[in-house]
Amino acid sequence: MNQFVITPAAGKRLIARATAAHPAVQTALKSGTVVIVAGTTNGYVAEEILKHLGQSASGGVKTVHSWRNDNRTGVNATTA
Repeated sequence: MNQFVITPAAGKRLIARATAAHPAVQTALKSGTVVIVAGTTNGYVAEEILKHLGQSASGGVKTVHSWRNDNRTGVNATTA
């Protein structure tokens, strides 16, 4: 059995590539909605999905969030 050591960044990129190529994600990209929440690994996922869509992700992914508090449910929600 072979063992490999990779950096955390390389591991996150590997996870992102597998996630972006997953059939369920590809189906959602074509006919549904894909929501990616904030996170370091998720940033890599967003970059890989943008590559699959033919959009440039150079310079990193920039997101803008506005937070609101839904008093009816007590849930904090975010919109991008």
